[in-house]
Amino acid sequence: MSEDNKNKQDKKKHKKNKKSGLKIFLLVLVIVIIIGIGATAGIVIAIAKEAPEIDPTNISALLNQTSFILDQNGNVIEKNTFDDEIKYNNVSFCYNPGHYV
Repeated sequence: MSEDNKNKQDKKKHKKNKKSGLKIFLLVLVIVIIIGIGATAGIVIAIAKEAPEIDPTNISALLNQTSFILDQNGNVIEKNTFDDEIKYNNVSFCYNPGHYV
């Protein structure tokens, strides 16, 4: 009888050890996730503080982009610069296929 009680007590201790091990693992995982989130937030804030100021009224001057269209030999055929303001044209849509409705 006493051996059965010892076995039951050993099984209970073993279950408690498994549960406490799982709790420790989950606690460490939560701590690592919180530290990771804090580190990521710190890096993002540091980068945002070092970023230059942007004037939204003159954004096109900051976006100095040039495209080159080349032929098969690498010679420039056309150079497109986007320094000017972007101009939009209103285009009427006259074709309406039935499957879009």
